[in-house]
Amino acid sequence: MNQPPSPAEVDFNILPSVAFTGRDRLPDEAAIYFVLSDDNVLYIGAATSLVRRWRGKNHHRSSQVGEFPNARIAWIVTDVTNLASLERRMIGYFNPSFNRSIFGGGRFVVELPLYTTQRLDGILRSTKLTKTQLMIVMVDRMQIDLAKSKNRQAA
Repeated sequence: MNQPPSPAEVDFNILPSVAFTGRDRLPDEAAIYFVLSDDNVLYIGAATSLVRRWRGKNHHRSSQVGEFPNARIAWIVTDVTNLASLERRMIGYFNPSFNRSIFGGGRFVVELPLYTTQRLDGILRSTKLTKTQLMIVMVDRMQIDLAKSKNRQAA
């Protein structure tokens, strides 16, 4: 088996992939997989059998991924002995939002003032995002802003 690529060498345009809705066509092989939506890496994982990992609703991220109409799963076949270290390297490099979720795919309830919910409803209508997608974008943006603020303070 060939040496797996470094994270910087990964090209999602040439990796094999299937639409999330076609995940039953995934191979029965050990692989590092990437859940993508357009050009965004949503989640990275490792599986000893890719098709078994994603069959039906077995995966804990299935419901979240299903909210992205363009979601697809790309993969790199690798030896089982490489899975854990390669997964860690890929996650460290790409920093996908679903891999850093602190809610574990669960639900949480937030009470917001009426003016805030009206503004959020307007954003949802104008962007065609789901509530989950909007929350992911907002949390990601806050993490970026927080990191920039810390970098400015350190300089």
